[in-house]
Amino acid sequence: MNNLRKQAVVSSHPSYSFIPLTRGFVAVVDAADFDWLSKWNWHVYKHATGTFYAVRRVNHGDGAYTLIFMHRVILKTRKGYVGDHWNGDTLDNRRCNLRNVKRRKNNQNRKVYKCNSSGYPGIRPMKGCNRLMVRIGDEYLGLFETWEEAIRVRQAAERRVFREMSRLKSPPVIARP
Repeated sequence: MNNLRKQAVVSSHPSYSFIPLTRGFVAVVDAADFDWLSKWNWHVYKHATGTFYAVRRVNHGDGAYTLIFMHRVILKTRKGYVGDHWNGDTLDNRRCNLRNVKRRKNNQNRKVYKCNSSGYPGIRPMKGCNRLMVRIGDEYLGLFETWEEAIRVRQAAERRVFREMSRLKSPPVIARP
């Protein structure tokens, strides 16, 4: 199985490569990291939040095991920090997309909740008044008539509040083979 998975690797760009995972998933890594990461068998792991990560298992011999996350190995994540996937693609493990941050900073970069009816964080339609309310954290940013105006105000606030953590500045998502 190990050799078959390594043979299935497709490198479509000189700066990054794909590492095959289980269930048809692939992880994106920098070409410079590909050789040493390929020493292990990586598989896909579905986290309780519904996001997928590239992991490997270290068995302890008594039936217990530890999951080793690929992005944490690449980042050499220290205690008290978490590895953040800047563009939100948790299988994109290129160094330009990874950063060590405190958990609170990482929470500023999370995806839109499934129950969000607008599709944008911090923007929601107000019932009965045909306007959109915009917030960032606890800060009220106003009511707006159009989606374009509400999105523009929200993005400006993200740049101001989140600074370097804003997804608006993140690397592009890589298309998979």
